[in-house]
Amino acid sequence: MKSTHNKNKHKALSVLRTPHTTRRPCYLRYVYSMRLFFLLFVSLAGFNIAMAKDYKQGQIWKYDTRSIEPDSRLVIVQVDEIDGEEIVHISVNGLRLKNPHSDTGYGEEVSHMPISPAALSESVIELVGFTDELPDYKEGYGIWREAYDSGKAGVFSITVKESVNFMEGAVNQ
Repeated sequence: MKSTHNKNKHKALSVLRTPHTTRRPCYLRYVYSMRLFFLLFVSLAGFNIAMAKDYKQGQIWKYDTRSIEPDSRLVIVQVDEIDGEEIVHISVNGLRLKNPHSDTGYGEEVSHMPISPAALSESVIELVGFTDELPDYKEGYGIWREAYDSGKAGVFSITVKESVNFMEGAVNQ
């Protein structure tokens, strides 16, 4: 009995190993194509989720803040499309920025920060409201726009938290 069992086992294995068998490669192609489709779908779905936010002037957002500023919020003050590129302009309040030029030693607001929609989408957590009373950002926007148009300024492509850290470092140099 043992020899018959081994003989059947080898026969079953030889069926799997035969090069002319088309069932195995078709099945594997199907499995691999479904995996590829699934990965592509998940990747694109994630991309769409990240990019799907429709930013509008006056929106107030919670965002991933620095640990010392848990109540900080950002306000969308303007949305531009320049040369086919969308740029979102935000004002960030509730900050505790070290600032040697301030009487208190700290700044509480960044009135104007241009940021890419992708970086903003990476930062925001929850839309918490709307306002018609925008922070005073126009002076900062005007300075930025002039520099941007002459190729001397850009747009943040890092998260809001990283941008705030960068600005704090620049003010303290």
